[in-house]
Amino acid sequence: MKLRKSTKFGLVLIAMFTAFSFWYLGTYSMGVITPYEVNEPSSEKHLLIVTQQSAYKDSLTAGIVRAFRDKPVYINVIDLTTAATYQAEREVDACILLHTWEIGRPPGMVHAFRDSLGGKVPLLAITTSGSGSAILDDEVDGISSASELFNTELDIKRAVIWLNYALGFAPLDYSDEPELPGKTHLGSTLAEERIGASEGN
Repeated sequence: MKLRKSTKFGLVLIAMFTAFSFWYLGTYSMGVITPYEVNEPSSEKHLLIVTQQSAYKDSLTAGIVRAFRDKPVYINVIDLTTAATYQAEREVDACILLHTWEIGRPPGMVHAFRDSLGGKVPLLAITTSGSGSAILDDEVDGISSASELFNTELDIKRAVIWLNYALGFAPLDYSDEPELPGKTHLGSTLAEERIGASEGN
């Protein structure tokens, strides 16, 4: 039985889309990290870092941990695949979420984790995408990045500035942020309140 040209064309498109999907996911999907902890759970503050495995995210996580390991902060680093069901032994004071953009949107696990926080935990979402301009949500504090390793130190600095304020160690001040691709987005009401308080001091 002969197939009509339109049917053949449709089958070719399906095959091409399937091949593209496998290529995209193979290129941009993230690995799974081994969870670890730094400092004692009895420390004054609790920082939760939720991430995915990639060279950029690993470097960023290591830089953030390095910045806070000598402070009274219990740091717990877990993978995104387990984040939505994560049971904290104590209250989380701040959270960093590092996630990729997959085919124009964040993975469903990102929304599941965000919902699990219930809006009660200060959250900074570091979103990586090919364009370097994607952000998780206008209402969430975030950093957009293209996962370029040469920008890692700048992105670490952005995250540390936010965390220092979220954890109560320093004012929130992005006045010296360089004009480079990948911006800090402050969208939460909590961030607006903090900026106002900082400017009033």
